Amino acid sequence: MCFSVAPESAPYNIIARGASDKSFLAKWAPPTKPNGNILAYRLYYTTDMKDDPSRLRFSVSPENKTVVQDLKSKTTYYIKILAYNKAGDGPTSDWVAVKTQRGGKAERIIFCLFCYYF
Repeated sequence: MCFSVAPESAPYNIIARGASDKSFLAKWAPPTKPNGNILAYRLYYTTDMKDDPSRLRFSVSPENKTVVQDLKSKTTYYIKILAYNKAGDGPTSDWVAVKTQRGGKAERIIFCLFCYYF
């Protein structure tokens, strides 16, 4: 009997930069423990990290890169990424900040879960 397991690690080495005033490009390395073939990646994005997780918008990509478009002009977005396979979703990456402006560079965000729940 063969059991499938969701990815055990998150995508990493996320690089994001503004592609235009209303879009950004993100690239990342695949998880180190994919547990099989990755079907796609889900990139979550928001302008407020305190948003309820069910309200986060997302973009799906079969590759380890994507361009997210039709965003607010010259605005900082926070992104995190997960990989999924036929068994389910893996863990999400750390938050990364990127601004929608040509050449805007990503910044890694240190996120404290306790800051928002206690």
